[in-house]
Amino acid sequence: SEKKRKPAWTDRILWRVKNLCQHASKEGEFSEEEQTISITLNNYISHMSYGISDHKPVTGTFGLELKPLLTDPLVTLNPEGEWSAAHDVVISYSAVPEFPSSAWDWIGLFKVVLLH
Repeated sequence: SEKKRKPAWTDRILWRVKNLCQHASKEGEFSEEEQTISITLNNYISHMSYGISDHKPVTGTFGLELKPLLTDPLVTLNPEGEWSAAHDVVISYSAVPEFPSSAWDWIGLFKVVLLH
């Protein structure tokens, strides 16, 4: 621009959850039981110490909860032998017959942390 300003930080965070659930209530919104995705803002900080822009940078930490869309698993994992973080383990798996598969499929294992 003509003012030759330095690029500004973002000074706000906007978010929206677009739910994939097809069962909308009369008001056009989803009940809490129907929500498949929920997001909560855990932390929002404006970093006032940054002085190179007229906008102060912000950061946000969000909690995201994804509810399962299926009640029965499509894939079952079967560890062979003792399951331990200290040792490698061989895992076989089986999928439901109607599960579409491809050579590009992969399985990821993630630690589940339950918040109480």
